[in-house]
Amino acid sequence: MLVGKENVVNKKIVKEVSEVFTIAFKNYNEILDGSQTLYSPRILLVNLMDLGSYEEEVISALKEKFPKLKLIAIHCFQNPEMINSLIRKGYDSYVSVFDLSNEFSTMLHTQDVV
Repeated sequence: MLVGKENVVNKKIVKEVSEVFTIAFKNYNEILDGSQTLYSPRILLVNLMDLGSYEEEVISALKEKFPKLKLIAIHCFQNPEMINSLIRKGYDSYVSVFDLSNEFSTMLHTQDVV
């Protein structure tokens, strides 16, 4: 499941990821207000460019609702220290939006998702 705002970037991410892995989109506001979903995700992708000050709330809500799932951050970071700070926040992995199509399949295998 990709979590973020409804926008062109997320539509493109869903389209690209769908070529490798079945994925659904969920607006982060639905996560925060506790909206139920019939969809049972195998992985959680979070578009950090959409969350701003809601990031910690969204992470907490996702970890509470789906405690056994991998939490993958998506952003445009290229600096290793910025990426490592995401891992320290509680994300299991990171994928750059610039390298999504190249790195996503590899990341799924290294995180034992597929």
